[in-house]
Amino acid sequence: FHNVKDGLFLLDMGLALYLFIAKQCDGGLLQEVFGKPKFSKNDELNEQVLMEQNSRRATQVQELIKILRE
Repeated sequence: FHNVKDGLFLLDMGLALYLFIAKQCDGGLLQEVFGKPKFSKNDELNEQVLMEQNSRRATQVQELIKILRE
């Protein structure tokens, strides 16, 4: 992923799901999914933060995670 510059990527590793956020990910997308347009290394980002969001895009990610867990 070191060559990926933009976007969010959900990786299903079987026992775990990882959400990769590219360095130049659009702030509007981050705002929609996580309620915050920018993150620093000290920000805590976990499933609870994602599940607390009510936007259309956040709901789509939440539903995809539910499907992958079934």
